[in-house]
Amino acid sequence: MSRFDIKMVTAEIPPPRLLLYGDPGVGKTTFAASGEDPIIIATEAGAQGLDVYRLPNKGVCQDWGELLECIDVLGTTKHDRQTIAIDTINQAVTLCEAYICKRDFGDVWNPSRGQEGFNSFGKGNFATAQELKKLLNKLDKLQEKGLMVILCAHTGQHKVANALGSDYTAYGADVPRQSWAVLSSWADQIAHATSVVRTVSREGEKVKAISGGSERWMFFEPEPGRIVKSRAGYEMPSQVLFDYASYGAALKKDVLGELIARAVELYQQVGDQDQKVVADKLGLPKKKAFTAEAFSGLGKQKLDSLVNWLMSKRQEN
Repeated sequence: MSRFDIKMVTAEIPPPRLLLYGDPGVGKTTFAASGEDPIIIATEAGAQGLDVYRLPNKGVCQDWGELLECIDVLGTTKHDRQTIAIDTINQAVTLCEAYICKRDFGDVWNPSRGQEGFNSFGKGNFATAQELKKLLNKLDKLQEKGLMVILCAHTGQHKVANALGSDYTAYGADVPRQSWAVLSSWADQIAHATSVVRTVSREGEKVKAISGGSERWMFFEPEPGRIVKSRAGYEMPSQVLFDYASYGAALKKDVLGELIARAVELYQQVGDQDQKVVADKLGLPKKKAFTAEAFSGLGKQKLDSLVNWLMSKRQEN
């Protein structure tokens, strides 16, 4: 049978590639160390206080070559690890930048008359992003062998171009935009780990931040203030308590199935006009009831919106 025969292909969903960003001290390393049979590739010293498998087993990766060697060891050596975490990808990018600066610019960072440097017109950042793909390709090979991949990152901010309105700033990993573009398109999931913070202002006073409690959360639902995602097959609830047990339980849930079942139920509880609106959106004739198949082509975001809309219409009736 040829690979190019036209046929239905059953979904194959390997363990996720999770890009997890949050402020220092929020618990990213602890989260990664709580994964299933983890090993941490250390580029920073965050894991030194934890009893966990680690490469290198002393200190941290000193340069880009050592980081790639750690990944190669996992790819070529027999072991029982099921989760690999790089802690942090920020420092991994910094090591890559130093390698690119030496390789392509003779260790010159800033340009001078007649000599280019790493920072010449963003050339170093573009070259770094391309070199970073070597690391991601090696991680893909580990994912194909059944390993989950976690990239821990410190929080940064990115300017987001908005063709439908004003540009805005959003949270993401603290890496240059060229490397961020590569990392964010590669990951199956991007999560923002943070405590809930409220802001209040009183007349004549500056705006103050107030903690919303001691609980920490992972956010997966895209919104203008943060860049997060869950790729098809890796759908997650909008937010999950920030501990590995809660994340693992949410990962096993059929998020889409639950939303579809809720849509089927709510559709039958709204009036004729509202049912017609839904049927028109689905491109189907109006019925008193739809099966789950009618809603199966909608993604999580559209299902979320539909369920919320149906709930509001049900409350009106």
